[in-house]
Amino acid sequence: MPARLLTARVREQPFSVVLLDEFEKAHPAFLDLLLQVMGEGRLTDAAGRLADFRNSVVILTSNLGAESFRQGNLGFSGPGTTPSEGSRDHFVREVQAHLRPELFNRIDRLVPFAPLAAPTIHRIARRALRRLEARDGIRYRGVALEVGDGVAAHLAQNGYDIRYGARPLLRTVERELLAPLADRMNRHGTETALTADVGLSGSSLEISVKARVDANGRVVGAATATAPLLAAATDCVELRRQVQALQRRRWVREMHNDLFRLEREQKRYEALQRRLARKGRPSAPRSRGPDQEKLARSRLLAGRVSDLASRSSLLEDEALQALYSGSDAEVFAPAELTAAAGPLRQDWHDLLLTFYRRDFPTPDAITLALFGEDRDHADFVGLPRCCRLQHYEDEEWPRCLRLLRLTRPTVAGIGCTGAI
Repeated sequence: MPARLLTARVREQPFSVVLLDEFEKAHPAFLDLLLQVMGEGRLTDAAGRLADFRNSVVILTSNLGAESFRQGNLGFSGPGTTPSEGSRDHFVREVQAHLRPELFNRIDRLVPFAPLAAPTIHRIARRALRRLEARDGIRYRGVALEVGDGVAAHLAQNGYDIRYGARPLLRTVERELLAPLADRMNRHGTETALTADVGLSGSSLEISVKARVDANGRVVGAATATAPLLAAATDCVELRRQVQALQRRRWVREMHNDLFRLEREQKRYEALQRRLARKGRPSAPRSRGPDQEKLARSRLLAGRVSDLASRSSLLEDEALQALYSGSDAEVFAPAELTAAAGPLRQDWHDLLLTFYRRDFPTPDAITLALFGEDRDHADFVGLPRCCRLQHYEDEEWPRCLRLLRLTRPTVAGIGCTGAI
C-alpha cells in the first residue's frame, strides 16, 4: 500500500468501511499499527497527520484454520445442516494462536464461514447455467440453448470441494461445458443460427450443436434470429466510434489549434484595449484583433464536434444499458435507438463534409471538361469561363458533346470552372 494512502482515505471519509483482506499475510509491524487503530481509534502517518478511525468499521478476513479444518465429510452436508459448535471453536482457537492477546481481545466479533451446503452448491450451478444463456455469444448469435435435467446436479457433484468452496465448481463448468460447447459451435459459421442441446449421458455431459432450420427445412441465418436490439445497439456503438475517429482526424486538430490561437489573440487584444482605456488613450491604429468571423466559425464548429461527441456517447450508454439490463422490459426499444441515431449520423456526415471542404480554397466550385475534334470551330451553348486546354481520349467525347449540345466538334478538351 502506498505511503499515507489508508490515513488519507480515512481523513477524507471518516464514515467508511475499511476491509483488510487476508491480514495474516501482512508484515508483523502491521499488527502493531492495527492494535493502535483498534485500541485508540486513531493512526498517525509518517508526516505526523492524524486519522480518526472511531467512526469507521474495520473488517479483517483471513484463512486461518482452513488448512487444519478437516471435520465432517468431504462431500455434501445434509439439507438444513448448520455449522457445528466444534468447527466454530476450531477457528477461534486458530485466530487466538495467531494474534497476541491484546489484539484478539479488541476484536468485537468473530464470524467463521461454514462449508457450503448441498442446496447452496446446486443454486450456484444453476446460476452458472443462467449466466451461460446470457452470454453474448449465445444470446446474440442466434443460439437456442436447451439444458436437460440433471446437468446442474452433475456439475454440482463433480465440481464441489469442501476445502476450496465454489471455485472448483466454476472450473468444472468451464472444462466440461463451456469448452466443448464452444468447440462445437466453432464448427459452424457465424452467419448460421444454431441449436445447442446439453444433456446427461451416464456420468458425463453430452453436447450436440446443429444448424437451426425453419419450417421449410432451410437454414436460418444468425441475423434473422438475432434480436433487433443487438443491431440497434451495434449501430449506436459504431456511431460513437466514428465520432471518436473524427475527433482524432487532422482536420479537427487543426481547427482546435486555430481556435486556440484566435482566442489567445482575442484575449491579448481585449487586454490591450483595457490598458488603453485606463490610460484614457484611444485605440492604437495598428492594433487589430483576430478575424471575428473566423473566430465565430471556429467556436461554432468546435461546439458542434463536442456536442456530437457527448450525444453519441450518451446514446451508446443508453443502448448498452438496454442491451445488458437483464430485465424482461426493455429500457429503450430498438426503434427508439435507431430513430435517435439517425439525426446524430446526419450531423456526423455534415461535419465530415464541413471539415473536408476546409482543404479547398474554393469548395463551392466545379470543373467541367468538354471534349471535341476541331479546336478551331467551337460554339458552346451557355459555356462558362474557360480556364485551360487539355487533351482527352477520343472515345470519351461523343457522350459529352450530346450532353452539352456542342454544335461543332473540336479536337481538344476544354476544362471549364463554374460556381455551384
